[in-house]
Amino acid sequence: MQKNKYHFAITVVGCALYIVTLLVKNLYLSAHHRILTNDGGDHNKRKHSVGRYATTSRDDDNPNGQGLQYDVIQGETNKSNITINLDGLRERIHLTSPVQNTTRVYKRGIGVNDMKFNMNADVESAYPLSKQKKCAVVGNSGILLKSRCGEEINSNDFVIRINGPDIRKFVSDVGYKTNLTMINNVLWTSLYQTVKYHNPSKVHMTSERELVARFKFLNDSTLLFTAPVPESAEKLTSVIDHLKSKHNLPIQIAYIPDHKFQDVVKRLFFLDGLPTQGMRAVVIALALCEEVHIYGFYPYNINPQGTYIPFHYYELSYAAPAHDWNMEFEILEILHNNDILRLVTGECEQVENRRRYY
Repeated sequence: MQKNKYHFAITVVGCALYIVTLLVKNLYLSAHHRILTNDGGDHNKRKHSVGRYATTSRDDDNPNGQGLQYDVIQGETNKSNITINLDGLRERIHLTSPVQNTTRVYKRGIGVNDMKFNMNADVESAYPLSKQKKCAVVGNSGILLKSRCGEEINSNDFVIRINGPDIRKFVSDVGYKTNLTMINNVLWTSLYQTVKYHNPSKVHMTSERELVARFKFLNDSTLLFTAPVPESAEKLTSVIDHLKSKHNLPIQIAYIPDHKFQDVVKRLFFLDGLPTQGMRAVVIALALCEEVHIYGFYPYNINPQGTYIPFHYYELSYAAPAHDWNMEFEILEILHNNDILRLVTGECEQVENRRRYY
């Protein structure tokens, strides 16, 4: 018994030190990011942010791009040691990630046992998402709190969200419209454990009851899963059957048929770490939509005014170490500054002289 108590104490101390290390790292990176801008955190002077903090553009204010944190030379962009080939980026995305390879949606009425999660086997039972004009990809960063972006998000033709967030109490900031919700493997495999062992404990830090309540509020959203490897397909179908039969959720199911889709995303942006679910959603949106607007992507826990913000707007959480959140954010800033997408990090209702993209 004494030995078990000793091991438990060591585990608790280890977890506490890990969390403190993450917090200190985030605080440092937040401060470092503000220093890089040489503006004391005033986003009115920054050229790579939008929202109320940026009312001028690179082309209007600095036609040669001088003074920016990156350079564009012959279609390549370098920023903080990041190199992206911007020349024909959209065309390459359409070539490497055509819509039929990024999303397959099962028709209503298709039984769970008939879902094979294989594009060759699902020719008659599933179809690719149709092309869209104006899309929003909504992340879960605490930067959305008090943003009043809900109405603007709802105005998009197609809205993609990540990992079943809670939107019920935050509609004014995050909107309510949801067409596609991407579910990562960690979330659904965790849910599988509760189904298999009839354990009502937490699913990836969220109770099953809470997660189902969120799904019910997602307005008949389509849940998008990464296609499982054959040995995991049965697990995923049991999770879907559980959600549909036990909880009577009127959801449609979709999947990403390309098992190597994460490698496609890594190659597009030269990512070192595992791409986040959010970055995968961005690539899907660029393949699917004419216009892409990004909300709730912000890796720092200090906002531009120096105020603490949570990692997720709806819960206490922390950044998973498997991803390079800061590098992905810098990539989004580069794409924004080159009019490939629109990145929103400020209050939506006070945006003036909003730039037109595409």
